[in-house]
This record gives sequence, C-alpha cells and structure tokens, in this order.
Amino acid sequence: MSNPFFRVAVRGGDALADAQKDLAFDAGLNYMIILEERTDTSDGSNDLTINHGLGYIPAFYTFFNDGSGKWYRQIESGLGGSYADSSNIYIKTDNPSQQVRTVIFANSQDDSVGSGRNNASGRLRVAKPGYDAEIDTDLRRFRFASGGGVFKIKENKEIIVTVNVDGDGNSDDEITYAHGLGYVPQVYVFLGGQQIPIFQFIAAGMSYSVDFTIDSTNLTVKVISSGDILTDGDQFTFNVQILLDKIA
Repeated sequence: MSNPFFRVAVRGGDALADAQKDLAFDAGLNYMIILEERTDTSDGSNDLTINHGLGYIPAFYTFFNDGSGKWYRQIESGLGGSYADSSNIYIKTDNPSQQVRTVIFANSQDDSVGSGRNNASGRLRVAKPGYDAEIDTDLRRFRFASGGGVFKIKENKEIIVTVNVDGDGNSDDEITYAHGLGYVPQVYVFLGGQQIPIFQFIAAGMSYSVDFTIDSTNLTVKVISSGDILTDGDQFTFNVQILLDKIA
C-alpha cells in the first residue's frame, strides 16, 4: 500500500514545494486526533476521575480555572497532578470544586496502534501505513480523521519578558498580549523548546518559575524569582501558539 499524497498549503503557499511545517495539512503526517473535549468539576477533596473507557492509555491535555475566568496549566508534581490508565484519567486539582477543561486524544500515549474501538469517523480519513481507511475503525490506526478534528492554530507569537530584580533579590514580571478572540482559547507556551509552566528550586530561598494564564481577552506570561537567582535585565523569550479551539 503506497503512502497517501494529499497536501493543503496555507494561503499564498505552495503545496508541492513548502516544508511540512509550513503546510495547512499533509496526509503524510500523524495528527493528534481529538476524541473528546469536556469541562468537569472536581469534588470537595480536589479529586476528579474521568472514565474514558478506551481500553488503552490516551494522550490528554488539561487547563484549570482559577475561579476568576483565567485558566492555567498546572505544574505537575509527584504529590498530585494528572495521569491516566486504560480506564480513567485521574486529576488532582489545586482547589476543591475546581473546573477542569480536558482534551482527550484518540492517540495512545506511546503512539501504539490497536483495534477494538469503533470511533473513526468523518469524510476525510487517512490511515497509518499498513491499514485501510475504508475498513479500519479504531482511531489509533489513523493519521487523521475529520470526524474527530484537530487543533487549529490562529497565530504564532514571540513574547519577551524582561526581569526586574528588586533590592531583596526578587522579581515578579509579566507581559500581557491581547489575543482578540473574545473567548478563552487553547494555547501552548514554550521556553527553549520546553512547555511551561516550569518551577525550578535551586536552594533555600532561591527559585524561579515561568507560568502563564489565559482568559477571554489576554494571554499573560510571567517570570517570578527569588534569592538573586536571576539578574536584573535577564530576558526570557517565549514561543506561543494561540489556537482557535476553545477552553471556555
């Protein structure tokens, strides 16, 4: 079976000549296929369990509502955080009765293929090599299926935060960017290729963190430090992908 050849260029691009990263769609790539998007509320003990019923461990992505309309990514730790098994997704929220937006992908966490699920749908379906888009029904065997959908990028943005250290050796700086969507969008924020938030503990009284929040108006990127771990004038360059897909 030959590899599929179907490419869609962005406006003004060339589907035959452009690099894969510059295309709107390329059937030769694997995509993160959205199985379900949902908003749930944790219980009074900060626990939330989502039964996905897939029989394998899916990839997933979460945002947390801080109660004021701002949403953030949780800093994972061994004391809590989110994880999945073949039946459920387990989420430990920062507060009781806290809203969580969860995107569940059909993709398995290790990108393994499988069968037994009847969840492939859509008019445009591209199977992985060795499988048949007309016969197979398990989304793990597909590179893309239009019935599930994928995230759509509105824009890529570079945001630079400059550190201002006070007389006690601490800093707290942020940059706000108006995304102009009028709703809370999904967003990815990276620092040096690593997805944030990041918290780095150096020693007693010495740490720094990089974080962000997103609401219906603004994306706010923050750098906080203590104990002279950063130098006045240091700059952090963040790469941001703002999506058209909603959190709320």
